[in-house]
Amino acid sequence: FIVVKTFDLQQLQSTAFKETLRIFLSTVDGRFALYRALLATVFGALFVIARNRIFTSVKITSAEWALCFLSALIILDRSRVSHAAASHFLPHFSIFINAIHLFFKEAWVGGAIVLTTVFLPFYRKSKQLGVHAFSLFSMHLSFVFAIVAVTGAYIVWLHLKNPAYIFTTQWGGSFLVLSLFALLLAGMRFYHQFISDKACAGLTVG
Repeated sequence: FIVVKTFDLQQLQSTAFKETLRIFLSTVDGRFALYRALLATVFGALFVIARNRIFTSVKITSAEWALCFLSALIILDRSRVSHAAASHFLPHFSIFINAIHLFFKEAWVGGAIVLTTVFLPFYRKSKQLGVHAFSLFSMHLSFVFAIVAVTGAYIVWLHLKNPAYIFTTQWGGSFLVLSLFALLLAGMRFYHQFISDKACAGLTVG
């Protein structure tokens, strides 16, 4: 990201790469991108050092908590240069809400990746274990979707700034359409959570 942004700025200013890099790193965007790079380096080093202990431990380890903390810092860093930072309404609180939104979106996507690459192979060995993994992930998704929906509504409100704009602007119209889809998906989630998952668990036990 830093290299690409430096090349873009270099084309605009017609300066040497080293000088352009210094200029970019002096900006808020460049400075926080450098912070993310440093945090990601620490994350990678800690994972390499503690991976054997993580993979062999039955319970969550202190190293995993540290990795989660580093992930949260990286996401908070990303939120610092988001639209929420430019909000005049409680900017620090808005940055925090945006960070929570991004964190749980990552938990959504990352959870799906981990389920299919790590837990799904267990399904071939034990059907009951596979159904249990899917059931736990379903509960995880319900919680994640709820947080993403609430924080997402707040972020939309930051853009609209006035409830009346919901009915008079393109952003407001999109928000209404997405809200209808969200209600539909919420209904489907409740159905899967309280009916489908229990039925699958019952069939497996039986």
